[in-house]
Amino acid sequence: MENNKENVVYAYIFEDTKVAYIGRTVNIKHRNYVHRTDIKKDTSRKYVYNSKVYEYANEHNIEIPEIIILERKLDLKESLIKEEYWMTYYASHGYQLLNKNPSGIFSGAVGTLSEERYTDENLVEFGKLFESLTEFKIKMPNTYKTLKSKGVLEKLNLPLFPDISNNNDDTSSVRNFTELAQRMNNLFNLVKS
Repeated sequence: MENNKENVVYAYIFEDTKVAYIGRTVNIKHRNYVHRTDIKKDTSRKYVYNSKVYEYANEHNIEIPEIIILERKLDLKESLIKEEYWMTYYASHGYQLLNKNPSGIFSGAVGTLSEERYTDENLVEFGKLFESLTEFKIKMPNTYKTLKSKGVLEKLNLPLFPDISNNNDDTSSVRNFTELAQRMNNLFNLVKS
């Protein structure tokens, strides 16, 4: 099972257009091949798949950048947290993300596989990343939808709206996302220890 394999978090960064794709895998060589190949035309494959990285480069007639390894030697749980961290990081720095599916510890194709993720302790710790349910829903709509469908939103212990009574300045969305990325990194360090 994938839980026992070493996970890697990687990125393709199109610097000229401020576009990024963040992913995680246990087979970086194969994943790089998938992102660089028009698999729809590869008749040896059992499935039809085309990477958003390939599609974007082809549509804009630009080269696919070299793959960047952002994190390595992670277990599955760590990789899900770090994948979402790096997606938030790049989004907060003005990059448009090509990722078509949500990712992270409570969402995405892998993140929702294990019900053990929905423990009270994990949900309370995850809730500490946000000031309110409203902020959570805006910044992570797919994860919000997943937790709502599981009926566990109340376990996040979050108010519906943030307390703005002691907010003295206008906060930019970039700063908010940067702070969220830092809080997600802190959660990763907590889970890892």
